[in-house]
Amino acid sequence: MNEIGKKIRDVRKKKGLSQEELAESAKINLRTIQRIENNESEPRGKTLNLICKVLDLNAEDILDYGKKI
Repeated sequence: MNEIGKKIRDVRKKKGLSQEELAESAKINLRTIQRIENNESEPRGKTLNLICKVLDLNAEDILDYGKKI
């Protein structure tokens, strides 16, 4: 689980987005983004897809622990 939050945070920072900007663009609650990045929760299907769409990623890339983004 911790890899998913880390990957999302790393890609978000590479794209120059704040957590607030990602949350707004993905139409997700800011607290949800914070929980994911702090490894307090794992994004489920729809949430993961919304985040991936904003970050221009495939969900498979986030879920594949062996890949580097």
